[in-house]
Amino acid sequence: MAAAAVRGAKRSLRAELKQRLRALSAEERLRQSHLLTQQVIAHSQYQKSKRISIFLSMQDEIDTEEIIRDIFLQGKACFIPRYQFQSSHMDMVRLASPEEISSLPKTSWNIHQPGEGDVREEALSTGLTNTMKNAVRERTTLLTLCVSGGGKEESLCTSCRSLRLTGFGCGRARVDWCESEGETVSWALKEAWDLHEQRPEVGHCGGWIPRQGGLDLIFVPGLGFDTHGNRLGRGKGYYDAYLKRCWQHQEVKPYTLALAFKEQICPQVPVDENDMKVDEVLYEDSSTC
Repeated sequence: MAAAAVRGAKRSLRAELKQRLRALSAEERLRQSHLLTQQVIAHSQYQKSKRISIFLSMQDEIDTEEIIRDIFLQGKACFIPRYQFQSSHMDMVRLASPEEISSLPKTSWNIHQPGEGDVREEALSTGLTNTMKNAVRERTTLLTLCVSGGGKEESLCTSCRSLRLTGFGCGRARVDWCESEGETVSWALKEAWDLHEQRPEVGHCGGWIPRQGGLDLIFVPGLGFDTHGNRLGRGKGYYDAYLKRCWQHQEVKPYTLALAFKEQICPQVPVDENDMKVDEVLYEDSSTC
């Protein structure tokens, strides 16, 4: 199918699917959402995954609230989308708790997401924030943690570089290169301790390997799906671009699981070379297919 024909077919199908979704009652959306939540919790891929990204649902999507609560209940790491609206770029950033969602700023799509200035771990980093990752330039993989001065100063040393963190009293930490052309970045103080899982003892200096980054499982939204894993998004390309980044970043690809109302299942979804398939589409009747 020619590119123009694919675009036209997508446009028509989006309009049809939006009409179908508008016709769903609140009770039916809730019923199917509850059913899929139970299927997710029982799913083997979900059970074995430790780092999970999940979308914060809009009104015409499967409600993910209870899945998010279970992610935290099971002690898994939860990441949510942060969209850049001037492009198709999206990051998955760590959520601290289900309760903080309501306090996050809303986008023009009426979706909660952390603000651009809210420094958080990004899923595709190695446990470092993007700001810190840029600072170390990914030149080393082994970091040694040193703490001195009664917690007043902390150094993250690599084989060739050192980062000195000061200014703990003000709630922000200033990170300076010991050997550089004066590059300086700032990041949230809390991240300094989050990086290490627990606060190291003062005076201890030993090998520390950053937590592994990446994702084990990605829940994928969309307007329409077919049983072959083809997906029709909203036309912005956020998830297609992000999944391609995952494939490039991770040696083991994350499992991709779409959540859909049964009304979103189509005989065939029109796709082009930029569209990424999902591994599985979960919906009410999917277990019988």
